[in-house]
Amino acid sequence: MKRTFRIIGVVIGLLLAVGLTGAGIVYARSNARLATTYEVPTMAGIELPTDAESLAEGERLYVTRGCVECHTQDASGQIFIDDPAVGRVIASNLTRGEGGLDSDYDSSDWLRALRHGIDSDGTGYYVMPAHHFNHYSDADMGRIIAYVESLEPVDNVLPDHRPGPLARVFLTTPTTEGFLPAVLVDHENIDVWNDVEAAVSEEYGHYLVRGGCLGCHTENLSGGGIPGEAIPASNITFHEEGLTGWTLEEFATAMRNGMRPDGSVIDPAMPWYLYSRMTDEEIEAMYVYLQSVEPLAYGTELTEENSVLNR
Repeated sequence: MKRTFRIIGVVIGLLLAVGLTGAGIVYARSNARLATTYEVPTMAGIELPTDAESLAEGERLYVTRGCVECHTQDASGQIFIDDPAVGRVIASNLTRGEGGLDSDYDSSDWLRALRHGIDSDGTGYYVMPAHHFNHYSDADMGRIIAYVESLEPVDNVLPDHRPGPLARVFLTTPTTEGFLPAVLVDHENIDVWNDVEAAVSEEYGHYLVRGGCLGCHTENLSGGGIPGEAIPASNITFHEEGLTGWTLEEFATAMRNGMRPDGSVIDPAMPWYLYSRMTDEEIEAMYVYLQSVEPLAYGTELTEENSVLNR
């Protein structure tokens, strides 16, 4: 019996040693990935509008494009996720107050962050999904940046990010599962959609969906679990497990009032209360585009062919 216990003890000890070694490797590799620096082309700034109409539109874009959900209404930032598995994710203070942007932070720095997902020191921003909205036109980027720049400075010194064990595992994978979006960006060839016109069209719908839906509904729009969230994202393709049968009016009601066609309420984890300020044109363009994409079963594996990141 003592021999049996000794054997069990040896096995447990070996398993613990293997586990600790594996954890050490993951920790070291994830730290190396976080410390990686990226080369980007010399960043030219863009002209920021100052007129009241542009700033008002910038405020609407800041809300409806999802910036407010992470960085808050006054742009002072917050602890966005604090989860034992995922870790702590910070949405930065974007104002000029204490804990916010440096006094010399200019539009080229904004574009490096928003289009490349890269900080001024060359390292990648943690989680901030630049790869989903780096296609935004110079005009839209300019309005959003100008609006945030117009806000009053707010003092809000936030703690650093703290990747949890699940995040560290993902950080060792080739794509990082979005925890380090700079890995997913072709830094030499940012496709800025300056030629897209605001209209009820598949192209404009694609422009909007790509910028606002992929972070939760996945890059092929078939839905699935969201790190740090208890409620999974729905399938928003026109598959029988998704939006098949939904009319434009029903889609608009869901987007603006959080109500499905069957009368059930959409959990506010899907921030329909932000999208309520989208224009009729924007909502119809999204509807038209979603009808055009390949219908996929819920949770379909993402591939290069079914990703809506491809124009």
